Amino acid sequence: MRVAVFIIGGLIAIIQLLSGKNFRRNLLFLLGFYIVISVGWVFYHYTGFLLVDFPILILLITGLFSKPRLRFAIPKVGKPLILLFLWMSFTSFFAINSGWAFAEISKFFRAYLVFICVVNFARERSHLNALLYGLFFALVFESLVAMWQLRFGYAGLWALGENHDPWRASGTFYVPHYLSNFIIFLLPLIIRMLVFQRSSRPIWGYVYTFMAASGAVALLATYTRGPWLAFIISTAIMFLVSMLKNKWRPKVQWATIVVVIIGAIFIIRYSTAITNQFGEDRNTSRDIRFDQFRVAYRVILGNPIMGTGLENYELVSPNYVTPEERLDPRSWQFDEMVHNSYLYFLAQAGVISSLLLLWAIFQFFSAGFQVIKSQSTYISNLGIGILTGFLAIFLTLLSAPDIRSEQLLIQAGVMAGLLFALYIIDQQHRREMQNLNRNRSDVNHVEIQSERHS
Repeated sequence: MRVAVFIIGGLIAIIQLLSGKNFRRNLLFLLGFYIVISVGWVFYHYTGFLLVDFPILILLITGLFSKPRLRFAIPKVGKPLILLFLWMSFTSFFAINSGWAFAEISKFFRAYLVFICVVNFARERSHLNALLYGLFFALVFESLVAMWQLRFGYAGLWALGENHDPWRASGTFYVPHYLSNFIIFLLPLIIRMLVFQRSSRPIWGYVYTFMAASGAVALLATYTRGPWLAFIISTAIMFLVSMLKNKWRPKVQWATIVVVIIGAIFIIRYSTAITNQFGEDRNTSRDIRFDQFRVAYRVILGNPIMGTGLENYELVSPNYVTPEERLDPRSWQFDEMVHNSYLYFLAQAGVISSLLLLWAIFQFFSAGFQVIKSQSTYISNLGIGILTGFLAIFLTLLSAPDIRSEQLLIQAGVMAGLLFALYIIDQQHRREMQNLNRNRSDVNHVEIQSERHS
């Protein structure tokens, strides 16, 4: 059945080539939706040809023969990311299992290809919106599945990648944490557009309200503490920062009231379930994290430059558990994947790769801050919502090794591509306005000179 989903989904993407000038817009919609469907031909160590690869490859191939030509090296981030791939590929030859390392690099490379597709083809309002609609449709779909799982249990969508969890919702994702990552990446953007962007079509207010409410319920249903806290902290920061400028303040008063009411209802209705997640019963899993941090620190000190190689951490980490720690009954968990993506990446990729990644992230935020200064409130609000989603992800990665998640990396590529597309759109608009003002100044100067001569 999964093969049938893969084939049918691929054919739907290929058929879009027959839809004329709108084929890229349709493919961007499919790209946004296919992220959540984790089916494909996996031929080596958790990687292969996925359903989402169909719209990616079609966009890339058609972009090679179109004008303007597809740009692979994106300004600001192209250089650090290309250097990152080259260095990680070089260090992979020295890993215990080089095949696993290269398979893991392919996940990051796929995310970069997604980033390229979005930056190149989502610069028109209609194309950008199509991609957002695909993401929003995926969120609603996953939210409905999660609510079904919370209320009734298994939804029977194994053909779409659903895994059964006895007490938490995971949608069609592999584990609940992956679903919560997907939600907190998008939910701040939806709340931003609901509260801070006045739409010319009132129906969008109701659509955003439904998506925000259903997304919040689905996030609750995952029972994942880290993403909960990350979402609350990042969204609170977004609201506080928005008070600094009148341009950023809430524009839709009724939506602000609705968000407050929904938040209050959630706190009252589900306070017991939420507090239980932070009770004594979950302390053991929290305490194990600190033992894993100590082991990861030793791995980093032992492999500072080259790292262990991606996906090779657990092949090396047992050598860094001390004899004293082996006496602990829980020691079998100490050398497992460290539940902190930053330590996990640093231990596997080394210091040089980590610095290159930080360089790319710095450039990314530099472009993002330019976007939020845009004169267009639509572009500015989209930029703030996307940056808030990234902040939520960066916070939740403090307590999870989810940087290895294929779907999270693809979604990061999509969201980063959206931000850079907005950056390029805004830069083009600013140049056009500067040229217009310069032409007006030239015309006024000519008129003044003509009056003097007359």
